[in-house]
Formats: sequence, structure tokens, C-alpha cells
Amino acid sequence: MASTTPFRFQSLLRKLNFIIIERLPRRYVYITLTAGPTRPGMTTREEFKLCTTFNIFYSYGLHALEVPARATTPILHPLEPLGISFFSQFVACKQEAFVVKERYRDPARAVSLVSYLASTGGIARPFVEIDEIREGTFVFRKVGEVQEILKVVREGAIGEEVYRGLAKDGTQRFGVEVKKNGVDVITLYGAPVTLTVQKDILNQERAIMLNGRPVATTSRRGVLENIRREDRVDVAAGMDVLLVLGVVWARIDSQFREEKSI
Repeated sequence: MASTTPFRFQSLLRKLNFIIIERLPRRYVYITLTAGPTRPGMTTREEFKLCTTFNIFYSYGLHALEVPARATTPILHPLEPLGISFFSQFVACKQEAFVVKERYRDPARAVSLVSYLASTGGIARPFVEIDEIREGTFVFRKVGEVQEILKVVREGAIGEEVYRGLAKDGTQRFGVEVKKNGVDVITLYGAPVTLTVQKDILNQERAIMLNGRPVATTSRRGVLENIRREDRVDVAAGMDVLLVLGVVWARIDSQFREEKSI
């Protein structure tokens, strides 16, 4: 540990292996300050400065800094043989993992890419692109194709948004009411099932639940503030992947609007 580190901070690091900063103005960020030896491949920095988008600086002479994801892969049990299918050809045949990563975002437009998550933890082949064609209207397309497969339309004020999921023929298939407590309300149309959202399930930030059991989970992957946001999404076999991505996107977009408004 560098001698420039304040004594109080040194004492704190000796007692705690990590510190999580869950929310900072304008951004959500997870930061781990490691007092012990670094793992292979980590960069040792005797002095480190972190500058976020709102110009707060940390300069403590840290031994190492890591921004972690919630590492474990959740075990999601397969659904019954018929599963849940709202969008044809998008039902998971086995448990799948995806990464939703921002490619571009400004106050008027957002573009994100959904890719498969490789077994190594890296990003594999792209799957779906999410494009904000006009403010509050998001079109989902398979990568390399023009035709939309899902449209999500946002309505309501910041913190009180409702997102409507529309099939390519314009039929409303689901709705998501974003709640400030993080427990969003999902409404399904044309299906005799009820989905709910719960927090902190299977070591993940949120889970989509069916009859008390998780059928999909999502967590923010560890990312510094100057790097585009990434979210991990795990989907159980038999679950509609496009439905899950639409529900997850509602929360991502709502968080961005809230952070931008601070």
C-alpha cells in the first residue's frame, strides 16, 4: 500500500475486502477496492485517479482497482414443455446468457447491441440490435436484418414510465410499469400466466419470476463510468428471449433517464 494513502483509509481497507458504491449522482457504479494481492492479469496501480462524468476524483494510492460483475452464473430450471412463447422463433432451447451493451447514446437517441455471452465471460456473436428510431420508440431487429421483430414504446414521466411491447403487426403483447423500488410490474396480453419482478435473486440484481421461480435474471456488469454500460441477461430454457429483453430494456432506459435528470 502506498504511503500516501490516508491512515483512516488504510485501516478501512484492512478490515474490508471490498467496498461497493451502489449509486453516485448521474450514474450507477460498482467499485471494488482490493487490499490484498491482485489476481493474475490485474493491473497494479500505486496511485489511481477515477474521474466520473460529474468530476468527482478519488486519489488514495490504491493497491489495485477492479470493477466486478456479479460473477456466478445463475441456475435457471427449464420451463414446462410448452414454455412461454410470445414471439415465434425466440424461445430459448437451453439456458442462454446475453450481454446488452450500449453502442451509442445521447439525449435524443440510443443504440444498443445484444450479444451472446461466451463461456469465457467475453462477448460472442451479436444477436439483436436495439435502435431508438425516435424519442421513446425502440425497435428491436436481428443483427444484419431490416425488419423489426419487436417495438417498445415508452410513455409517462421520468420515474413513472410505462413501456408497451408491440409485435411486428402492431399487437400489444406486454407492458412494463417501472417502479422506483425496483420491483417492476409486468402485464402480459393473450397468455394465462403472470410474471413478476423480484430483487436480489440467485446473486443477481433482478429476476423475472413465474409462479415463484426465476425464469430470467439480469445484473449490471462491472463497468467504469467512461465505458459504455453493459447488462448481463440469463434466460431459462423454454422462456421467450425477446419478451425478457423487452422487460430488461424498460429498466435500462428508465435508469438512464433518471440518471440524466439528476
